[in-house]
Amino acid sequence: MYSVIDVGTTGVKLAVFDASLNKIHFEKTSIGYKTLQTGRIEQDSQLMAEVVKGYARKAKSLGARELALTTYRASVVAWNRNGSPISNILTWIDGRGKEVIDRLPSWLKAFSALSSSLSRIIRPDTPAILMRWLYDNVEGLREKVLAGEAYVWTLDSFLLYSLTGRYVSDVTNSTLTGLVHPKNLEAVDIVSSILGLPKSYPEIVDSIGDFGAFEGLEIKVSIADQQSASVFHGLLEPGRVGSVHGTGSFVEHCRAVCKWLYYAEARISSSDNCRDRGQKVLRC
Repeated sequence: MYSVIDVGTTGVKLAVFDASLNKIHFEKTSIGYKTLQTGRIEQDSQLMAEVVKGYARKAKSLGARELALTTYRASVVAWNRNGSPISNILTWIDGRGKEVIDRLPSWLKAFSALSSSLSRIIRPDTPAILMRWLYDNVEGLREKVLAGEAYVWTLDSFLLYSLTGRYVSDVTNSTLTGLVHPKNLEAVDIVSSILGLPKSYPEIVDSIGDFGAFEGLEIKVSIADQQSASVFHGLLEPGRVGSVHGTGSFVEHCRAVCKWLYYAEARISSSDNCRDRGQKVLRC
């Protein structure tokens, strides 16, 4: 039997399937988010970890032996080496990244305006910018990360760490940060350097593999929700297009299939912006 935990912007879902992939159980917990002030939107990181662990235990009690984890992307969190969160989850609809952008030197803004790649990273809603906000505003965080006593990365990495104790992140989540190159999975040092981010990255792994276990439940998949939807809808051949709709609306277009599957994504969020991105999905 198999199980899937889907971590969304407003809630977490659990589905359990039998050996023939018939769904035998489904439930959802609404978590929502905290609006602290205009433009600042967080989720309770401790509650999120507890709900995910509770669902993992429920899946195992129903007979599941393996677990797949899907998470919404472009959101970051800081946590201690013992797994306890330092910050809440800064969500992809959080607006505090604008504070970081406003403080950047004018030469960097001008340079990013001339670079199509950099302009997709130097934006208020990208993980790299939200990470910079955490380093600027959480006292002692930079020193703890440099000492190996804390971590700052995306939501999938925090949840995998909470479940297994491994500091890892899959390609679909990590490549969106702008800190990991989508073609070779190597660190993009120029981005971390110009933003002043410590080069403390998790192990970047495929979306399918052995991620570890939680109380005997094997975790075999970790993938971003949009990419998992792309696979579910069969966007595995060039030219195929699909769309999904939740807190944001997304249109995915498969551009090429080779060693890695790439797709172009147009996003229309609650802030009515739209952009194109090329992201790696999984090893073919």
